[in-house]
Amino acid sequence: MTYVFNLQIVGPQFQTGGFVGFEEQIPDVSMRASLSNVYAEGTRQLVSKEIPKIFKLDKARDSLPASFMVQNGLYIVQKPFYDLIEQLDPCLHQFFPIEVRHRNGTPHDPPCYAINVTETRDSIVDQQSSVEKFVTNPKNTDKHIIYYKKDITVDPSTISDIHLWREARYPQSLLMSDELRDALKETGLRMPRCFKAKTLKVKEKKKNYDLCV
Repeated sequence: MTYVFNLQIVGPQFQTGGFVGFEEQIPDVSMRASLSNVYAEGTRQLVSKEIPKIFKLDKARDSLPASFMVQNGLYIVQKPFYDLIEQLDPCLHQFFPIEVRHRNGTPHDPPCYAINVTETRDSIVDQQSSVEKFVTNPKNTDKHIIYYKKDITVDPSTISDIHLWREARYPQSLLMSDELRDALKETGLRMPRCFKAKTLKVKEKKKNYDLCV
C-alpha cells in the first residue's frame, strides 16, 4: 500500500512564516530562487550552507503535523518522523537541522529537520490516475497530481525497495509506504495530509490488470 502526500500550498500541510537570516546567509536572489526548485523537487544533493537555519511561524499553533511544507518548497519533518525514515530508509535521504520557532519566538519541541528527498521511482500508472501535464508542450513529459480527486494508482513492483520517494515524472511529488505511514501513526504526532493510492495487481496466469484498494 502506498500513500500520496498532499503538497498543495493550502491547508495544514503548508505552514506560513519566514526564514530568519536567510537573505544574509545567501544574498544572491537568483541563487535563492534556484534553491527553491531543489527544495521542491529534490533535483540534486544539498549542502548545509544552502539550507536556512531558522524558520519562524507567523501564526500561533498548538501543534504541528509530523511533516509540513514551508516557503520556497522546503519540506520539514519533526524528529520522531526523522527517526522512522532513517530506520526504514537508512542513509538514503538528506536531513539538515532547522530551528522552527513559534510566533512568540520559542523553539518548537520536538526538534525539526529539513529533508531533501532525491530518490525517485516511476510507480504511478498514468492511465489509471488523475494526473495532467503542467504545460501543453508535447516535448515536456512532466505531470502533476490532481490532489483533490485522490485518485492515484501505483505499480508496487517498482517500489519494493523504498519507503519514501518522489515520482520521476512528477516534480514536487512525495509518496510513502504503508509501513512508514503505520509507524508514524504510532508516534502520536499529527499525521501529514495524505491519501491512499490504489495498487495495480497483476494476475499471474492472465496478463490483465486489476485494481486493489
